[in-house]
Amino acid sequence: MLKYNEHNYNSHTIIKLKKISIFFDLRNLTDLDDLTISNCFYFFRFFLGRNGYYQSYKMKFKLNVYYHSFTIKCDIEKRYMYYSIYMFINEIKNTRYLKVQVKEQAINYWTYEVDEMYYFSEKYKKIGFFYLNKPVYFRFYTKYNNYFQTGDFLKLFKI
Repeated sequence: MLKYNEHNYNSHTIIKLKKISIFFDLRNLTDLDDLTISNCFYFFRFFLGRNGYYQSYKMKFKLNVYYHSFTIKCDIEKRYMYYSIYMFINEIKNTRYLKVQVKEQAINYWTYEVDEMYYFSEKYKKIGFFYLNKPVYFRFYTKYNNYFQTGDFLKLFKI
């Protein structure tokens, strides 16, 4: 992908994507049979055709209640990345009333947060995304990030 420049496109500043991580960060759940967990796995299976997995599970006991915190994640590499970029651009970013914001940025990745997940529960009612109430995060990893700024990825697609 060529980096967007106000004057021209420069082929020497190509942004090379290495990996895309899509994840839900679930915190302080009191019930492991909560339907939010199964809806997160079903989200990955329906939109990406891939299985998600648990990561960084933590449990704490406070006031006679167990609280569970973990991340449900799906990593996408190589040629499978293009469909997830297509989903990010078409389903999420081109919708006018969804809020997509840059959550964090580091040397080799940047993270977008999609906060309003009710869009999926309204659009796909028959499928069963009723309990998808946690934000989803899209993390794009790059190989080289010397010239990258926050909004450049979306400017590549003229959004």
